[in-house]
Amino acid sequence: MIRPPRILLHVIIPGQPHVQQRHRWGRGRIYDPSSDDKISFQWQLRAACPTLKPELEARIGVRLTVWTSKRSQLEKQIENEDADNFLKFYMDAMSPPKTKHKQRPVDVSRAFAVWGNDNQVDEVHARIWRGATEPRVEILVYVLSAD
Repeated sequence: MIRPPRILLHVIIPGQPHVQQRHRWGRGRIYDPSSDDKISFQWQLRAACPTLKPELEARIGVRLTVWTSKRSQLEKQIENEDADNFLKFYMDAMSPPKTKHKQRPVDVSRAFAVWGNDNQVDEVHARIWRGATEPRVEILVYVLSAD
């Protein structure tokens, strides 16, 4: 018997989707130039799913569908708009915060995240639609069956 998966998250976020940018070196340290965009996405996710708690044990699947307004290589930063960079951005943003050097460890069970660790994700599907008149990102996160 085929059972439908348990849905952890299904959300559509309007606006131009974000990609993970390469980490940069500045002021004597490495930083993530996408961090402000990730924080903004997390606030949008919190507004859409205020009771979201991280799934700490299950094996997880992710379906990411991106509608981007950019069409061709001639447009700015289109070379970065590939499935891998979209996935990196959104999977990082849905993971619990990383502990920084010499700080107390993060209590993952209390963090606002979809999963406890992104190594729980065993299945990923990504689709990019280019030239969209209404750019957005749709994210579906589900528990994989044990069968």
